Amino acid sequence: MDKLSDYAKGLAKTSLEGAISYSDKIKGLNLDPYTLTDADLDFEVEAIPPISNMDIVIYLVLTNSYYTEKQMKAYKSLTPYKYFEAGFVEKVGVKQVNGYMLLVGKVQPPVQHSMHGREPELHVWIITERDGGICTAHCTCMTKLGEVCNHIAAVLYAVEHVTNLKNSTSCITDIKSTWPVPFQSGLQPVPIRLMDWGPKKSPSIKVDVKPMTNDEMCSLLRKIQDCGYESALMRIVEPFASEIANSSKKTNNLQ
Repeated sequence: MDKLSDYAKGLAKTSLEGAISYSDKIKGLNLDPYTLTDADLDFEVEAIPPISNMDIVIYLVLTNSYYTEKQMKAYKSLTPYKYFEAGFVEKVGVKQVNGYMLLVGKVQPPVQHSMHGREPELHVWIITERDGGICTAHCTCMTKLGEVCNHIAAVLYAVEHVTNLKNSTSCITDIKSTWPVPFQSGLQPVPIRLMDWGPKKSPSIKVDVKPMTNDEMCSLLRKIQDCGYESALMRIVEPFASEIANSSKKTNNLQ
């Protein structure tokens, strides 16, 4: 393997057993998925492998015993499905490698307490067969050697959702060509001094307007005057201020 990610190098320093397990997972690809960038991935809906609910059951229940069969029958009440519904799964990219389908995505961990800032994104990759069969997976949240966590399961549910959309439409153009899954980007922590504590306002468009020159101001006021109207500005802008003052004097003298 030509290149290892910083994550894989860190495993080698902290857990030899973990590093060996990770190496075994990716040996069929002959590359470390965490070295890939967005430019290496295909985010089109058509690229998503056809992962079905049965594929997920086989992987989560029969292969890893992560859930019981009874739990999976009510999978929509499970934490991973709630992660998916809440939009914590970001768009998933796909790459074909050595006959396998590699899915790479990110999951926003939910804030556990209102006083806590948003934690860093968790990076998930999943290796599948072309027909949707799930081979193995990994997430940066893992502290043990298991192959399943809530974040991996959430990504699987999101991909299953895309598969169902593709199967339920007569034409692929009937759905978005890019990730048609609920998604929230998450709030990043910012210093208190940068927070806006004022009332919410509707978005407004700010336009830079150059201040009027004296000649432009006089021209505008003259047009107002010609229409038979007055402006408060005329009392402080010359020559209108002098004209008003002289007019007032004449009126007083007549009285």
